[in-house]
Amino acid sequence: MGDTMNLDIIREKIINYIKSFEQDNDNIKLKYYHTLQVEDLMKELAIKLSLSEEDIILARIIALLHDIGRFEQIKTYGSMLDKNTVDHADFGVEILFKNGLIKEFDIPNNYYNIIEKTIRLHNKLNIAEELDQKEELFVNMIRDTDKIDIYRVRAHEIKNIFYDEPTGKVLREFYDEKTINLMDKKTKSDAIIIVMAFIYDIKFLESFQILKEKKYYKEFLKSVEVDEELIDTFNRLKEKAIAYIDEKVYGDLI
Repeated sequence: MGDTMNLDIIREKIINYIKSFEQDNDNIKLKYYHTLQVEDLMKELAIKLSLSEEDIILARIIALLHDIGRFEQIKTYGSMLDKNTVDHADFGVEILFKNGLIKEFDIPNNYYNIIEKTIRLHNKLNIAEELDQKEELFVNMIRDTDKIDIYRVRAHEIKNIFYDEPTGKVLREFYDEKTINLMDKKTKSDAIIIVMAFIYDIKFLESFQILKEKKYYKEFLKSVEVDEELIDTFNRLKEKAIAYIDEKVYGDLI
């Protein structure tokens, strides 16, 4: 792809940028650690996919930059709710490419296009635009690894409650194995189901293997506080999800 990247230099510059934000802010700390975890997951996935050393470096740089918009979002708006502030992926692209932050990180400009697309598309419900083979690979990689670590975050950093009746549309789409639009959320139980349904958008067998090895999904499900009257509803959802993951990992072996 032309010029090569010096991972150590680029990584140090990105980390220093992130550390320039108020580290006493819990959301900043959460997103900083999430960034590092996604970097590790991207490296692991890239190795499992037998990518070249150059592409492993690119995967790690994409991971370090994928949520770069979050830090300014938290600083400016005091919130990580995109629907109430800005789309953090689009905001990250604006900061990097319109405002020129990308130039501060010593990343060769022949990588800019693929970095821009992966960051912009990493959080979208659906991918509507045409991508070449390499773009599609890295877009799917960052989308998978971001979701895998979101399960860790949800399990350990966020209170998950299933206290109210889920809406019919959200339940139907879950059982139809569809990713669910956040705009369809009417209850806090809906929010749990929407996160559970992330698995339907995971692309790589290797990503499912990592998800199962890390136990993040089961930890997330275990963390959910369920109203006694909704235990059967939640258990059916849980059984469906675990069966789906096992089918992806083990295939004909189960």
